[in-house]
Amino acid sequence: MTTPLRPTFNLLAALVLGALLTGCEAPPPQSAQAQVGPGPNGAGPSAPPPNAAPKPRTLSVSGTAVIQTAPDEFVVSVGVDTFDPGVQVAKTNNDAIMAELLLVAKNHKLIERDIQTTNFRISPRYDNNYNRERKLVGYDVQKGLTLTLNSPETLEVVLTELFERGANRLDGIEMRSSKTVEKRREAREMAVDAALKKAEVMAAKLGQKIGLPLEVNEGAPQVSSWGNSMGNMNVNELVDNGTLAQIGETFASGKVQVSASVSVVFELRD
Repeated sequence: MTTPLRPTFNLLAALVLGALLTGCEAPPPQSAQAQVGPGPNGAGPSAPPPNAAPKPRTLSVSGTAVIQTAPDEFVVSVGVDTFDPGVQVAKTNNDAIMAELLLVAKNHKLIERDIQTTNFRISPRYDNNYNRERKLVGYDVQKGLTLTLNSPETLEVVLTELFERGANRLDGIEMRSSKTVEKRREAREMAVDAALKKAEVMAAKLGQKIGLPLEVNEGAPQVSSWGNSMGNMNVNELVDNGTLAQIGETFASGKVQVSASVSVVFELRD
């Protein structure tokens, strides 16, 4: 006689169904907490810390100043170029002319620090016929001389004598002031005053006041010979210190201008 299996089958089916139902239940929800922080991949703003100080309001201004002063130093640079098929002859000729130029400086009682030889160079010279093999034709020897003088009258006389004695190249004439450092300091102070005045005027126009300077930067100082007034259209302060330009018989020195510029960031207050 066969034993009936239906009650046993029904029991197993009930157990399997219960296990399946138990495994499909969702986990209990976690308690939600409000968090503020970076978003995905670290992006997104963070909540500001409590009682954070607001960013100060600022006013940025610049100031420039130029002081004009008469030059009292005149730097003249000349050169001697010689050529000869033989290098020794070319150098000997150059040395002889340079000795004459140094004699000019000595005759005008220039001291050693005001006399400097420069740019000594020896270079071979070749013919310019590119249709055949290049051929050496001789040697060029070059040497320069720089003299520092103290008056335009001396400059004219010395320059004439240098070329009479064999100089054949004028490399330049520079006019400078021995008081450049002092004048630059004055110009810097004037530039700061100009920036301060500008900030006060701008703040007052806006119904505000300026506070402490938060940042100060100085521009590159400049020294140049005095040109026309169009070069100073953006200058806040332009001062002529009263020194007179030196004038020779056929040469007027003009003036040297020393400039300074600053930029300042001020705190802006009610």
